[in-house]
Amino acid sequence: MADRFYVPYLGTSPSVRLEGDEAHHLSRVSRVRLGDRVQLFDGSGVQCEAVVERVGKREVLLSVLHRETADRELPFPFHLGSALPKGDRLQFLIEKATELGVTRFVPLVHDRGTQQPRGANPDRMRRWVIEASKQCGRNVLMEISDPVQWEGFLDFFPRGMIRLIAHPSPVRTGETWEMGEKGRTEKRGGFGKGHVRFGPSDDPLAASGGQLGAARQPGMVVAVGPEGGLTEREVARARERGWRLIGLGPRILRVETAALALVAMLTLGDESIHLSG
Repeated sequence: MADRFYVPYLGTSPSVRLEGDEAHHLSRVSRVRLGDRVQLFDGSGVQCEAVVERVGKREVLLSVLHRETADRELPFPFHLGSALPKGDRLQFLIEKATELGVTRFVPLVHDRGTQQPRGANPDRMRRWVIEASKQCGRNVLMEISDPVQWEGFLDFFPRGMIRLIAHPSPVRTGETWEMGEKGRTEKRGGFGKGHVRFGPSDDPLAASGGQLGAARQPGMVVAVGPEGGLTEREVARARERGWRLIGLGPRILRVETAALALVAMLTLGDESIHLSG
């Protein structure tokens, strides 16, 4: 893939002017020269091939060769709400969520949450989204929402969407609860108490092919709590509103690990999802 650069608006003009960080990156970092071809995108889904016409100290002028709409988005909206990890882990989370196709990222504020980590400002996170989009070929920017309190987040998404919360269930060694005949739960051994393993006819997430696609069409939203976990009150309020719990095995995962594992599993169509609630 050719070098990619972001411009706020491509429009229909035959020429495009790059300024600021992108112009510096093109001329000083990528060392693109006169006559070189690059790819431009504006975050709306449009991309174009352009040729460098002039390189100045603070700006670069390019001529547009052709425009096109290249759709590399998921076939359904996917929203990720998450407590913010600290340090470089936040940047990693934002970058990988962008690469995996998340539609919108919502920073969550919890009862056990700490202050927002240093560097977690919208402008910086948006820059990470742009850089990740340049790398992975995505033409629509992942939206970064303002921080939202847990209660507000729960009420924001309609019931028609698949709404899941990452939350570990109490483990009882050697005992599993699976969906038996006529919806009864039965002990089978292996997972943990309270986990329900749904078959293809019991839950849309376990479907395959077109069935799974149809279930996702209204959209999906996944929430991941802080490092200390969600409080009992937070879980109870979510379940009152119809949210479902989803576990990721017996190990304790960091915030960014849990978030990205869920995004990958749900967008790529994993058929071994274990739900409870």
